[in-house]
Amino acid sequence: GLQTLPTTGFPIGLMDDKPFECTRVTLAPGEALLLYTDGLTEARRADGSEYGTERVEEVLRDYGRADARHLVGHLREDLSDFLDGTARNDDLSLLVIRRV
Repeated sequence: GLQTLPTTGFPIGLMDDKPFECTRVTLAPGEALLLYTDGLTEARRADGSEYGTERVEEVLRDYGRADARHLVGHLREDLSDFLDGTARNDDLSLLVIRRV
């Protein structure tokens, strides 16, 4: 199943004098961790609709067992399909870590 980790504190690197919280996660063999910036979930197409976390979860349900490279590729492809030619208005970072 999917598990969402809570967002805590300030973005890393935004304010160098602020403390930040840590979260420890243990991945079982075959499990993966997806880290992404808001450039994914807050991407908007021309009609104003937002990509959103629900769509990320749909991709994870469909392709969550793919290797890390292909999972990132599926997310990027789905985002591109969703935007349907609308230019992104924010940076995008995706990182998948899979325990093998």
